[in-house]
Amino acid sequence: MRAARLPIPPRCLSSAARCRQIPVAHRSFHVELRTLVRGNGIGSSRTHEPNWTGSTPSHSLSQQLHRRALSLASVLSVSPEVADAVARGDPVVALESTIITHGLPHPINISTALALEQTIRDVGCIPATVAIIDGVVRVGLGPEDIEKLAVLGKGAKKTSRWDLASVVANGLTGSTTVSSTSLAAHLAGIKVFATGGIGGVHRGGEDTLDISADLTELSRTPVTVVCAGAKAILDIPRTVEYLETQGVPVLTLADGDHPPGLPIPVPAFYTRDSGVPSPTVVRSAAEVARMMATSAVLTPPSGLLLCVPIPTSLAADTEFISRVIDQAVEKARNRGLKGAEVTPWILAEVERESGGEAGKANVGLVINNARVACQVATEYAALARASTTPFAPAPEKEIAQNAAEETDQADGLPVGDGGERVGEGVGRTSRVDELRGRLRVKDKYARPIIIGGATLDITATLLPSSHPTHGTSSPGHVHHSPGGVARNVAEACFRLGVDPVLVTCVGDDVAGETLLGHMEGVGMGTREVRKVAGRRTAVYTAVHGAGGDLEVAVADMDLLAGIGEDVVGEALDRNLNPRTPLIAFDGNISPSAVRHLLRRANQVGVSCLFEPTSVPKSVRIVDAVASATGGLEGADARGMVETVRYLTPNIAELGAIASRVREKRKEAGVVGWEEMSGESLKRFEELEPVLQDIPTLLPDILTLHSFFTHPRFTVVTKLGPRGVLLSHRVPATAEGEECQPSWYIDPFPYTTPNGENHTKLRIKHRPARKSVDVVSVTGAGDSLVGCLVAGVSMFGPDKKLDDVVCAGIAAAEMTVGVRSAVAESLGPGLLEEVECDEDGEGGALRYLF
Repeated sequence: MRAARLPIPPRCLSSAARCRQIPVAHRSFHVELRTLVRGNGIGSSRTHEPNWTGSTPSHSLSQQLHRRALSLASVLSVSPEVADAVARGDPVVALESTIITHGLPHPINISTALALEQTIRDVGCIPATVAIIDGVVRVGLGPEDIEKLAVLGKGAKKTSRWDLASVVANGLTGSTTVSSTSLAAHLAGIKVFATGGIGGVHRGGEDTLDISADLTELSRTPVTVVCAGAKAILDIPRTVEYLETQGVPVLTLADGDHPPGLPIPVPAFYTRDSGVPSPTVVRSAAEVARMMATSAVLTPPSGLLLCVPIPTSLAADTEFISRVIDQAVEKARNRGLKGAEVTPWILAEVERESGGEAGKANVGLVINNARVACQVATEYAALARASTTPFAPAPEKEIAQNAAEETDQADGLPVGDGGERVGEGVGRTSRVDELRGRLRVKDKYARPIIIGGATLDITATLLPSSHPTHGTSSPGHVHHSPGGVARNVAEACFRLGVDPVLVTCVGDDVAGETLLGHMEGVGMGTREVRKVAGRRTAVYTAVHGAGGDLEVAVADMDLLAGIGEDVVGEALDRNLNPRTPLIAFDGNISPSAVRHLLRRANQVGVSCLFEPTSVPKSVRIVDAVASATGGLEGADARGMVETVRYLTPNIAELGAIASRVREKRKEAGVVGWEEMSGESLKRFEELEPVLQDIPTLLPDILTLHSFFTHPRFTVVTKLGPRGVLLSHRVPATAEGEECQPSWYIDPFPYTTPNGENHTKLRIKHRPARKSVDVVSVTGAGDSLVGCLVAGVSMFGPDKKLDDVVCAGIAAAEMTVGVRSAVAESLGPGLLEEVECDEDGEGGALRYLF
């Protein structure tokens, strides 16, 4: 049970804890602040926060950013559903609202707007209708908001980019045009926007300079606008010329219905042929997504215009539409209509003259554009996830404070002969959203990748009154719980506030469904969980006597051998990129998969954590490296051992790994740590009593440190009830408390491949609490490792290592007090508010929760 929380001064709180004290109405300032930071050329991706301490910031730019961001908080609101989807990189499609208020009559406008949103949801995307409600720019409307706009109709102010500030400042309600919708979508991190048609150069614009703000907005806002071309009432040739002058790519989708052998023209809203050849023709959504990705890395980026011809079945007769529009334009000129009045009046005239057919075509082409926009958004999202280059600088990975797990938009896309990936369908999203919001999972942190085993643990305990008889059943209690090292680590990491990518396999059986159901019930993602047809899920079944002693156990782990190079490679293809904070893998994956993983991580520059799992499996890390080139030498082997940054063995696993290293070194004739002076070793044993109690501990640790060559290599040795022994390299130039002479070996014989000498090896014992009520030790070490993965993802690899390890010990202590493999009481507050407190006796925990 948690103790009552005492008031803590803001300056003593972590940044995440301070964020929780911000009133809800003001939290959205973090969204724009990230955009402002990028827009001002600042390379940081971290959230800048207001100065809660009352002191004066050292940089005037920070003051300016805070003032601008805080003011935006009162005028921009992104719905939780949209913010969550954007934050996790799911496809989102923005929609304008002028079609609701000015484009269609009531009640057709309501049904059309709702049908548009449903069309987008039906294909697995998230709609984000944009409007201004009572002076607040809203991105993502509810049905009641749409109805309000539809009833208000032309009473709502049709709002472009130029008068957006006026409408907001005066607290008005307005509908957004292409230009204002594009701006709002960009601020919310949305990449794709579907509409009917864009504005352009009006007829006679060469004299009046009546040119829509849509065109200039496209040139400066990196959003892809999907439409049926410029509205037919405009001067389309000049519109295309103006867009080219502004540097906006004009694309036309070849849908297969164009006459063969002729140039594909830019469509003209009601008709498929404007008479203007398209500057660029594309034939798939994937091609558009690639152009978006390329455009994103150009400076400055611009929007793209994708023109989708109206379906042939809805297209109007070109001659008829031209005649009606010409007459309507002449009438408008005679009436003296100007500016924003012109387009709605002409469209109404076209609707009247066509007997209502133009309105039906308008609705049909908008829905068709929305479908194409979903395809583009889905392809772009997939490309962004799979890319090893962070080509998308927009804030989609950092907007939401609480976000739902990414859904698999592939709709059963095959991922290999070994099985299919399990993705959350649309029906599961709301439940996942609710759970993730409750746990405060923070998608502002880049996602670590966790690879390895998932099992179902079944424990049967005989009743004291039972007398087991061979050949018959006996009364008892049966408990089943999700297990598996990688799965446990991933759940602990998730509960602590960082959303990992879990890569594992389950069978298509009851045990597999049980594991999937538990993960989805917690809110975890299962996108990279492969369900293998015709195979049994890994299950561990144990029978305990009435006194708790193990009588017999059966381990059915054949499926885990299927976590091979193909499964690992495909998952890395989709998820590994330079922003990945860490790859953690357990000893269940095959040696070939280990080699493939380490090579890929080394190529991208991402560090790895190895959790040994068991004594027999612990040596796989050494065998994988040694067998890469037939020995311990060679660039391939050196690159792999340098990629391993963290090892988390228990004492037995540590000894097994060290013994295997010595065997391999002896075979290769390589000398290890044995050259170190006995005086240095003796001094360490005197400083840390635990090293005297376990004589093999220090030699084994030093063996690992002289084998794995990452410059900041770290071993977190789990000592059971005695806590953790933390040993890690410190650069020779490091200064400060962590490098006190009593805490490190100096010199330590290690030189990096580039000749940089890291001579300080820091070793520190972190004890556990002396009294903990133990229910089950299963999963305690995994909870500690999950905390380490979460901490590295939150703070970076070089910061707060002591605090993270101490929080990991606390997580393990919480887990041993429950029957499940991961304590449900784990939460983000543990990493935010647990710190190490030096007491002169090796360290202790200070609990602030």
